[in-house]
Amino acid sequence: EARTAAICAAFARAMASPSPGGALRVLVTSRNPEKLDAVRAAVEEYHRAGPSSDRNTDGPEVEIVGYPSDSGIPRGQPWGLQHTYEGALTRMVAVSRPASAEALGAATPGSHQYVISVENGVFAMLGHASTDAFDVACVVVERTADGVRASTFSQARPYPLEEVQRRTRAGASGHEIGSFCAEWYAARPRLLARREQIRSATTAALAMLEPPEPPAVSAPECSAEKAARPLKRQRSGRV
Repeated sequence: EARTAAICAAFARAMASPSPGGALRVLVTSRNPEKLDAVRAAVEEYHRAGPSSDRNTDGPEVEIVGYPSDSGIPRGQPWGLQHTYEGALTRMVAVSRPASAEALGAATPGSHQYVISVENGVFAMLGHASTDAFDVACVVVERTADGVRASTFSQARPYPLEEVQRRTRAGASGHEIGSFCAEWYAARPRLLARREQIRSATTAALAMLEPPEPPAVSAPECSAEKAARPLKRQRSGRV
């Protein structure tokens, strides 16, 4: 009970302590416009609706602060779920270093309510005749009020692995590969967009930080008719 109360108190502090300007400030470990837009949409959506009574129906003003952070991944492309998670976590740890925090103003108490790190990576599924690859987003969210973190992965979408490998063998740069993938997805608008991957995963990670709702307790049946039933049966037995 004490631990649950502490979690609830930290959650309440995070929700009730906006920055001095009144906005809910979120630090994102990237300046990629697509990531910033997706995170903004997720945070606004999360604070507008949901089961918690602490939510504001209209939602607070959300201020997104983008800061480029290195994932430490060679060639910038994570392979596998573990590698993708490590990339997202490394970005978050990098902005928490004293030099980065000072540059961001993150050392100021209450400066940011959340730090959110996003990393997209590729994982492969081996088959007898072919290897299928999928792109997935990993999101790590830290609530700065108590330092608690939550992480999750998005829904996956197909990744053109065979063509990417062919172009890589031909000497294509990482930038050229990125441009090709962007065009490949643009030609397939029915596939899940990266913005939606990041938005949905960020919303899920935010929800994981929230204390669980108390179990619903139904009111006990306490009618005069129910109270009289045992007595009726007892009397009928005597007769």
